[in-house]
Amino acid sequence: MTKRILVLGGNGYIGRQVVAALARCPWATPIAASRSVPSSQISDGVERMSLDATDKQALRSAMDGVHGVVNCISGNYDSIVNSADVLFGEAAFR
Repeated sequence: MTKRILVLGGNGYIGRQVVAALARCPWATPIAASRSVPSSQISDGVERMSLDATDKQALRSAMDGVHGVVNCISGNYDSIVNSADVLFGEAAFR
């Protein structure tokens, strides 16, 4: 049985590396989540979703049915802290 792993910031530099590594693992099914989904990456066989990680409801919905989350969100200080706060709140909710 594979584990569904949500990768926040999955289209960024580090996130792409994490998604690629997980895609090679027999136990993992990565889900790359970011604010936008580049059309150049849609055909690589990885599930992708558009997600604002600072939106509690959107993150809660995205986390349904996943076994783990990797936070690779980058950006300015506020965006990193805000998305981490929402993620920690949702993790505590579960």
